[in-house]
Amino acid sequence: PEERISEMMRCGNAPAIIVDEKCAGVWDKDAITCHELTESSELAINTVSHVDDDLFLYFTSGSTGAPKKVLLKNDGILNSICTKIHEMKICSDDKLSYVLSSGFVSSLWCCLGPAVVGAELVYTDTPYDVYSFFMHCRDRHVTIVEIAPSFLKTFLNIERLNAKPLDLQKMKWLVSTGEEIASGAAASFYALHGNRRPYILNAYGMTECSDDVLHHPVKPGQIERIIPLGRPALRTSIYILDEQHRL
Repeated sequence: PEERISEMMRCGNAPAIIVDEKCAGVWDKDAITCHELTESSELAINTVSHVDDDLFLYFTSGSTGAPKKVLLKNDGILNSICTKIHEMKICSDDKLSYVLSSGFVSSLWCCLGPAVVGAELVYTDTPYDVYSFFMHCRDRHVTIVEIAPSFLKTFLNIERLNAKPLDLQKMKWLVSTGEEIASGAAASFYALHGNRRPYILNAYGMTECSDDVLHHPVKPGQIERIIPLGRPALRTSIYILDEQHRL
C-alpha cells in the first residue's frame, strides 16, 4: 500500500525510492527509475567501506502489525553468505536460483552470494507456478534452490499426480527456510526421487540476525521425527534458554 511505503521511507530516512519503468508513474514524488539512477549525478550514494557499516534496512511485519525496521550490517550479511558457501561447498560451477522476493531477507545471500565465488545467478519469472519453476531449474541446470516448505509440499502433491517425477539430479541442494519443514515432507521427497540428490538443507534464522543462523543437512535414511535446526553459522554461538530465560 502507498501509505505503508511512505511510512517506510520516512522511518528509513530514504532520499528516494528506486522503481522500474513500469511503476514510474505511480510514484511521482521522490521516485527515480533504474535508468535515471545510472544517469544521475545528483543522488548521493554512500559506499560501504567497513565491516561495521550499515548495509540494508529491512522492514518486518512486527507483532503490532506496523512495519518494524531492522538494520543489517555489512559483517552480518557477509557472514551469512560465507556460511551458506561453507555449508553447501558452493563454487564457480554452481547455479543459484533467484526466486525469493527482495523484501525477504533470505534473498540477500541468493542475490549476492554467487558473486563471491563466481557462481551464476539464474532468475525465474515463474515463482508461483511450482511445477514450471522446478522444470525451469532443471532445464537451466540450477544446482541450488531456496524455497519454503509449503512450496515443496505443493510440488510433492503435483509430482504424486504425475506418472514420473522430474529428474533433478543436476541439483545439489534444496534449502528449506521460512517455516518448519516436516519430516514427512523430507521423506516423501527422497522417496519420490530415489533417495539421491538434491539434498535438503534445513535453515533457520530471522531478519534481526541477518537471515539464517542454523543449518542442518537432511540426508536420506537419516531423517529424524523432528528435523533438527542444526549447527550455528560461522563465527557464532547458540545459547538455549528455558522459559525463565536461564541457560
